[in-house]
Amino acid sequence: MVSFLTLKKALIICFIFVSAVFLFHKGVSLAGEKNPSPGKEFSGVDFKNGLLKISVDKQSFKKVMSEIAKKAEIKIFIYFAAEEELTIDFDYLPLEKGLVKLLRGRNYAFCRSREDQQPDRLTSVTVFSREEGVSVAMKDGQQQRLEEILQRNFINELDMRQKIDEAMEKVKEAGISKEIEMVKGEIGQDFLLDEKNVATIVEKINMALDGITAGGSL
Repeated sequence: MVSFLTLKKALIICFIFVSAVFLFHKGVSLAGEKNPSPGKEFSGVDFKNGLLKISVDKQSFKKVMSEIAKKAEIKIFIYFAAEEELTIDFDYLPLEKGLVKLLRGRNYAFCRSREDQQPDRLTSVTVFSREEGVSVAMKDGQQQRLEEILQRNFINELDMRQKIDEAMEKVKEAGISKEIEMVKGEIGQDFLLDEKNVATIVEKINMALDGITAGGSL
């Protein structure tokens, strides 16, 4: 039988990945259609010479991202309900700077190429929810590794929303919100979500929990 402390640790770990996990299995892939369906041509997105320009008013977020994926020839994965309307206007910016401006307020991950011919070329973008948190940069292969980590640890749960709610309540009850924020604060823009770094996070959480247990705060 799983002990209360082990369950608690699992819930805290779940809390760390909250923004990336709870709608993971509902992700939408936007690779850009080569032959878009007939209809009025969408002109709110322009991309040329590596520069992105966007001028949209109350346009579908999903549609805007789909146009970017098509014109910039990159893959875009959306892991939340992307039906909201978007109003934004900016002139030609380097692709990544334009995306950062567009995705402000959301969690996202950039995946870059390792090919010698085009080192660090942006190949895909993963967009999570609007929850505040850390955005990361990943190389090719690390996107798959992230998915494997999440699937192995969380995706088999039947009701992720309920688990996340429980995790947040446990964090509040344990009084370790400060420790969790410290862990999150140590993860910078260049943080790579691989096995080693996940293990480091788990270790830090365990140390925080052990300290609280020793102090009799549980």
